Amino acid sequence: MNLEGDRHVEQCIYPTNACFNDAMDILAELLTVDKVPPAHLRLVHGICLLEDGTRCAHAWVERGTACLFLGLYQGARVLCTVPRPEYYARLRVQQRRKYTMAQAARENARTVSYGPWKAAYVALVRMPQEADDA
Repeated sequence: MNLEGDRHVEQCIYPTNACFNDAMDILAELLTVDKVPPAHLRLVHGICLLEDGTRCAHAWVERGTACLFLGLYQGARVLCTVPRPEYYARLRVQQRRKYTMAQAARENARTVSYGPWKAAYVALVRMPQEADDA
């Protein structure tokens, strides 16, 4: 293969910095539009380790062995699916709490928030400006 003169274009998906809201958007779409049975889905709140060693709270959806999240690609929000082992390794997941749809609905009603709902996770939420600086 001769690559001389060819261009390599790297495809990057950037974070939305709204993962807790995004996870609920994904769930709403899967449950109402795609009619996925609730038993097949889990909302996950996790604590991940960033490249600089700091910990941050994060949220995603699991469907079977796949992790689903929204990312920004060429300025548009896109649904991304990654195998769970790869996703956990890439984000260096330190802790996680999985919620059934009934549990997530109860926590949402109790807190009037999409999360996180546990104090240890709330303390590690990064604001969009902080995320942009990282």
